[in-house]
Amino acid sequence: MIRVLHVINTLAPGGAETLVTSLCQALPREGVQPLVAYLFGDGTLGERLKDHGIGVERLSHGSRPSLFALPRAVSLIRSRKIDLVHAHLVYAGIVAKIAARFTGVPVVMTRHWVSDPKQKTFLFRLDDRLTRRYVSTLIAVGEQVRAAILAEKLMPPERVVVLRNAVDVSRFRVKKHEVVEGESFVVGTVGRLEAPKAHGVFLEAIARLRETFPGVRGLIAGDGRLRSQLEETRMRLGLEGVVDFVGAIPAEGIPDFLNSLDVFVLTSNWEGLPMALIEASASGLPVVGTDVGGVGEVVVDEVTGYLVPPGNPSEIASRVACLLKNTELRATLGVNARHRAETEFDVTRLAHDTAGLYRATLGIAPADS
Repeated sequence: MIRVLHVINTLAPGGAETLVTSLCQALPREGVQPLVAYLFGDGTLGERLKDHGIGVERLSHGSRPSLFALPRAVSLIRSRKIDLVHAHLVYAGIVAKIAARFTGVPVVMTRHWVSDPKQKTFLFRLDDRLTRRYVSTLIAVGEQVRAAILAEKLMPPERVVVLRNAVDVSRFRVKKHEVVEGESFVVGTVGRLEAPKAHGVFLEAIARLRETFPGVRGLIAGDGRLRSQLEETRMRLGLEGVVDFVGAIPAEGIPDFLNSLDVFVLTSNWEGLPMALIEASASGLPVVGTDVGGVGEVVVDEVTGYLVPPGNPSEIASRVACLLKNTELRATLGVNARHRAETEFDVTRLAHDTAGLYRATLGIAPADS
């Protein structure tokens, strides 16, 4: 077994964190023994990993990274005889790359985003410098992410590979789209309540949608710093009792939440390759999503859903209305979305390809040779 240490910022519910959790659950079938270390804060997803026999370690106590995180990471690599380090996100990436350098262990890193407003800050620049010097292969979660890496000249093309985000599709049951009595449709989204997700646009779209479908309801799953601000927006738009903030949903509850929806909406201003969209597709939901980052790699316009410009609640409402008016269309796009998830975004494929990358990095012959 190849022993791999995954290092990530937190294990709170989120796109990168969900990916690491799903991937590490699938890797043992590919001859990889993963260990997950998170830098600080919420460790909610750690329980899911532990339930699958995967070790979880916390590098800092409290809600912020500690100076002791680096020596703890070094100690883990040595005591657990780690063969390779896999870094995720910037803050954890800095710790992981320095720890790998100290111990002489090779390191790969996954880039989960196309762009970030903090890219010009000192820590992001430091992470980029460490990536250039110490990372053997930089993994992009989608083609748009790889294109951004190459445009930044962060790494030469031969050291950047695409291993697209994935989920365990078998966890999600397909939505059965039926005629809805009284037009009591449910439109929802999943994402942290932070500025890039643009949940205010979702609220405005629901307000416009009510002009055609007065019985429509909205659900927002996720939590974050903007909750109170978004609740004020909900009040201003007269959507109290119409749109519910349901908070962060445990990973095991996401399939049921998605199955309660008729249409999934993503209003983000920027993305990498959104895990929430892949989960919605696996649930057989048609998607209306903003055409940013890697969204178009998941949503095929007019085949599995609709792509719309960011920041345009009227266009979102119009596209959602088209879907709500036509049960057959929702069902067809939903079936197409599920098929695409099964063939392109299942974690079994990702685990196989990731294990192959680990072997190539370590100079180990392929498992099937």
